[in-house]
Amino acid sequence: MNFKVVKFKHVVLGLFFFVAVTETLAQTGIGTQSPDESAVLDVSSTTKGVLIPRLALTSTTSPAPLSANVAGMIVYNTATAGTAPENVTPGFYYNDGSAWVRVADVSSQDMRFVGTNNHITKDAGIGSNGTDAGTGNNNIFIGQNTGTVDADWSNRILIGQDAGQDAQANGLIAIGQSAGEKLGSGMDVDTSPGLYIGHFAGSTTFNDQGPSHNTIIGQSAGRMGVFENSIMLGDSAGYNADGHDNILIGKGAGKSTTGDNNIVIGNGTEVAPAPGLSINQLNIGNWIYGDDGVIGIGTTAPKSRLDVNGYVKLGSEDLKSTSGSDADREGMIRYGPNKTFQYHNDTDWVTMASTTDADITKDAWVDDPANDMVKLGTLSDGITARTAGTEFVAKDDGRVGIGTSNPVWELDVRGSRAIGQFKRITSGATNTSAGFLFTRARGMIGSEADIQAGDFLGKLLFRGRTGGADVDYATMAFVAKSTTAEDGRYAFFTGGAAFEDSELMTILSPSGNVGINKVNPLNKLVVKGEDNPPTSGVVSEGTNATLRVDGSGHNLDFGTYSISPWGGGIFNRMVMEVLLACLWC
Repeated sequence: MNFKVVKFKHVVLGLFFFVAVTETLAQTGIGTQSPDESAVLDVSSTTKGVLIPRLALTSTTSPAPLSANVAGMIVYNTATAGTAPENVTPGFYYNDGSAWVRVADVSSQDMRFVGTNNHITKDAGIGSNGTDAGTGNNNIFIGQNTGTVDADWSNRILIGQDAGQDAQANGLIAIGQSAGEKLGSGMDVDTSPGLYIGHFAGSTTFNDQGPSHNTIIGQSAGRMGVFENSIMLGDSAGYNADGHDNILIGKGAGKSTTGDNNIVIGNGTEVAPAPGLSINQLNIGNWIYGDDGVIGIGTTAPKSRLDVNGYVKLGSEDLKSTSGSDADREGMIRYGPNKTFQYHNDTDWVTMASTTDADITKDAWVDDPANDMVKLGTLSDGITARTAGTEFVAKDDGRVGIGTSNPVWELDVRGSRAIGQFKRITSGATNTSAGFLFTRARGMIGSEADIQAGDFLGKLLFRGRTGGADVDYATMAFVAKSTTAEDGRYAFFTGGAAFEDSELMTILSPSGNVGINKVNPLNKLVVKGEDNPPTSGVVSEGTNATLRVDGSGHNLDFGTYSISPWGGGIFNRMVMEVLLACLWC
């Protein structure tokens, strides 16, 4: 009896001592006699662990099986229960005072590291450094202040400082500082989906229907715009643009564009200004435009479906697709084989000619193997080849031939008929303008010089076929007297050589003197006889006689003057008088 009382006293005394020591040290060590002074409980073991209470939770929102939520409580849940997103699965959970929160494990992490030495820098991660990511699902935010506050937007990928901040968009992809920032903000409409890449790309973009389905790439591309269903590529492309269904490519392309369905390509290119909206325009480098269904090349104001200000080159390659039909090509024009222009009549390619089906040109252009001329080589049907020597040819060196494919002169006409006819019709009044004009200058084309004395101002050359060759027979010309005087002489030559010793007849202007075999006649009519008269014998008529007709008041003399190089005398004169007397008999 006394033993039991003593033992109880010992137990009570021991407990009192333990409590006193505990209160004094304020640390409890299990498995260690030196608990960490910063810990209330220090459990130490190298072979065993701490077994956390195991229980079955029902959901993250219910404290059960606890009677109430207690902040800091930690348990190991053994149950799979509840309905998503409040469901629980086996694992560690802690209580935050209002709900159970799962302690993440490797199998449930949203982010995994692959390889070694991988890390996420400061201010990165879901929640964006404390910014409320809203109540949406399936979002990935990386960067300071990324994402939207107090909004239920989902399926977004936002990377970069302020990317997608306060943007109203589902399915938004914004990469770059402030990319997609405030996209559609304040419109209370769904702006999804869209791709915005670049510093301030698509930032503060609006549309009363929501700036949806846009692809915006480039610094400030699409910034401050009001648009949808558009593609903008390039620094500031589509900046402050207003419209939909636009394609803007290039630095500053389509900047401040107002209109729909436009295609703008090139740095700094814009749609052509138009009253109201500019629609259906095509602009490539500020040279190709289209407005209301018309396209201009080399003009900003096209007047037809295709308005080309400049040259057009056509090819001959037939690009008919295997799935197409001849009817698909009706009305097409091409530069076809053998240098012919052709059009398609829904059945075949037809050479353009003056036929019922093709009244465009009188002849078809035919092939020139030497590639040095333009030649019309068919009859008016555009098919039948011309016989040799009937073609029309314009050579690259500026010579034109009719009836010959090898013109020798600037204009070379050959054929069996007269060269042509010149016919002038006037109103009845006297008309002294030139019907056929010869103009002569020295120098070169583009650098002309004055004529000189003796120059032929115009020349007609007559040839005949003799001995198998074309031979010069005679020439008519007007020969300038001097450089300054507007006069000269009409000269007729034998042969084609322009030598005075072959000149048969000369008419001087303005004096009107006529010389036969005399270059400078001093009288109205001077006939020069044979240059080399006989030195002896009887002179016969027509051998060396000179015919001279003086003006009024003079006689008609036959013979020579006493100062003539052949001598003077009455002999020839008497002979002529006898002859005349016989004629009068």
